[in-house]
Amino acid sequence: MIIKNFKKLTRTPRRKIALEIANAGIKAINPEKTIKENISFKNNIFQVKNKKFDLSKIKHLYVLGVGKAAYKTGKALEKILGDKIKEGILLDIENGPLKHLKAYKGTHPLPSQKNFDVSKKIVDIAKKATKDDLIIMLISGGASALFCLPRKIKIGDFKVLTEELLKSGADIYEVNTIRKHLSLVKGGGLAKIAYPAKIISIIFSDVPGDDLSFIASGPTVKDKTTKEEAARILKKYEIEIENEFEFYETPKEEKYFKNVDNLLFLSSKNAIEAMQEKCKELKIPCFVYSYALRGEAKIVGRKLIQRLPKKGIMIAAGETTVKVEGDGKGGRNQELVLGALPYLEKTVFVSLASDGHDNTEAAGAIGDENSLPRSIKKKIAWTEYMNNNDSFNFFKQLDDLIMTGPTGTNVSDLIVIYRK
Repeated sequence: MIIKNFKKLTRTPRRKIALEIANAGIKAINPEKTIKENISFKNNIFQVKNKKFDLSKIKHLYVLGVGKAAYKTGKALEKILGDKIKEGILLDIENGPLKHLKAYKGTHPLPSQKNFDVSKKIVDIAKKATKDDLIIMLISGGASALFCLPRKIKIGDFKVLTEELLKSGADIYEVNTIRKHLSLVKGGGLAKIAYPAKIISIIFSDVPGDDLSFIASGPTVKDKTTKEEAARILKKYEIEIENEFEFYETPKEEKYFKNVDNLLFLSSKNAIEAMQEKCKELKIPCFVYSYALRGEAKIVGRKLIQRLPKKGIMIAAGETTVKVEGDGKGGRNQELVLGALPYLEKTVFVSLASDGHDNTEAAGAIGDENSLPRSIKKKIAWTEYMNNNDSFNFFKQLDDLIMTGPTGTNVSDLIVIYRK
């Protein structure tokens, strides 16, 4: 069971069912298992799902991984490719000893000097790759903060800017548009640096809608946004930092991408399919509301309840936002459930981050029709915690935080709502 406090949270049969379905979703997106089942290397043929690449003419093979699944996918890929790997670097929020690859632990969700330094090492490998070489990129959610090489903005200012963006209520498309136009490696920047080397990017999506150019801010994907768009987004949210900086245009020349294969490998759809299968196994009607849920968390929670069937389970995946106006502790999944509590009638509401980190040590939260009565009994004022963006401490006092620890994967948030 990936949900570590599963037994503690299953106080009713309906809560148990909702959590089993959510757990099935996370279990289905195990990155190591996915790599083993979908990648092979035999007689110089490197096969990724149904696509084959002949490596007999490749001089040097490099493996570069960035994101919250980088270490586990890199570890699994190393077992497949072995001595074929010349050199490689993985940048993740976890690390460990490997034979052919060097794994580094960076910071998330805010960038840091450590991220900056390791990103330079990755770029150094990309720079030395020639037209006779192949780079296998392992790209997963979280890489926008981890794989961090801003142009002419100090790392401290970039950190402040990122923090303000995350608090503003800007969605992932807006945040990553700004990141692209401040970076040497995002928005196709790494493809330009590595050109004319061959690149195969194996991509794990955490972006609603699976637009490859926004996953990890698209280091090997041609960007369609402009620096003018980035400037407008910054103005929209009235974000200012102390020191001046400027936006740069991302590479638009087609030649930098002609040697690149960007392959979507895993997404929230895989989790949703597994959750549907679990519902089928439990013989409970299941309705998929969205694969790309977006919007302000506290509002979306209420809207989801309004669209809930009279009986059965509704599941969704996506990424909501939080406009931070208080000084509490929490994440978008916890706030999503908190916002829905007044509207729960014979209903269980589960929302959790698939990476296990909902801006806190909790992955998310669970609520039901008993949550508000229990909070009143404990003298916990729902309105006060809602207004202060303090969802973590609200659910902590009710023992309703979902704890998974780092899952080593990241395909957006998963939501299960069960009404009986």
